[in-house]
Amino acid sequence: MDLLQLKYFKVVAEQEHITKSAKLLMVSQPYLSAIPGWKKKWAGSFLTATDVT
Repeated sequence: MDLLQLKYFKVVAEQEHITKSAKLLMVSQPYLSAIPGWKKKWAGSFLTATDVT
């Protein structure tokens, strides 16, 4: 994970929602979804410690 992805990861963690984060960061939602470290659920996203390396 590079520094830009880490920044995006932080925003998703704070927002707990990939689509809202994508709009805030002005990037595509599929790009954020491809970054490892969270699992999607119907009402948003949440971090998973086992996925973060």
